[in-house]
Amino acid sequence: MKYRWPLVGALALTASFANAQHWVEYGMNLSLGDTYYEHYEQGPEPVGAITHEQVIDGYGRVAGVANVGFGVNKARIDLSGTNPDNPLGFEYGFASSRYQDSFQFDKADLNGTHGFFDATLYVAGSGTTFLSDGYRTSPDTQFDAFWHAVINVTVDGVTDINGNPVQSAYYAGEWSKDFDSTTLDYFGDELNVYQRTVTFEFIYGQSIFMDNFLQVDTMFDNQLSGVGGTLDSVIDLGNSSYWGGIRNLRDSQGNLVNGAGYSSSSGFDYRNTAVPEPASMAVLGFAIAGLIRKRRK
Repeated sequence: MKYRWPLVGALALTASFANAQHWVEYGMNLSLGDTYYEHYEQGPEPVGAITHEQVIDGYGRVAGVANVGFGVNKARIDLSGTNPDNPLGFEYGFASSRYQDSFQFDKADLNGTHGFFDATLYVAGSGTTFLSDGYRTSPDTQFDAFWHAVINVTVDGVTDINGNPVQSAYYAGEWSKDFDSTTLDYFGDELNVYQRTVTFEFIYGQSIFMDNFLQVDTMFDNQLSGVGGTLDSVIDLGNSSYWGGIRNLRDSQGNLVNGAGYSSSSGFDYRNTAVPEPASMAVLGFAIAGLIRKRRK
């Protein structure tokens, strides 16, 4: 597996977030033939979905969707090569959805002391890829589609077990056909489930800064021999990564805490689970199909 960390946007978001307690950045990079598209939106609130499609007749198509809301991330990339006599060379698409926010818990008898909470994400989506025999069996072609969803939590005075100032939960999956391979396999975390629960440490009465993002990256490399073939791939996390709610709020001794006050910069209540909207719920059942063969983690 070639798990990767955020590809774009990290520096811009970090600088902007220092001056605003909630912030979003989302958009995409698309490349097809000699055409290139890049567009990102950022600010304290989202401005609506970003969608774009590039088509070269007799060659192929790449398209993307990115959207964000506090508690919800969306990203999708479609890539296709339509003409075996004019095969794809090196094409890619990248979509990113990211929000940052701050929240805190207050309780008079606990303020200034350390506490813990558990959190996770529900990552909903699907991957479908068809590689024609020419592309699939050639040792000179490579296909890779990757997704990752991340929760980063920063609290002044708190570090992770390795002494790092950022506590993280990282979930990822990858569909990969490498050079010299003739199969397309899936590795990583399962989609359409609540992901592994992670415990975060914080301080009562003090701001908890959270950075939450979802990214999808699809790439096809056929530069070496220009093998003839067709490709049709949809990596759809437009069905979203949903905040899974804060669970098991505890004190420094691990005792459950009830009645703590709560506030957030954006107004979103991270104690609750983000609920998929009806339009997204209708597509949660999409299965990983085509040549994808799922391996046990």
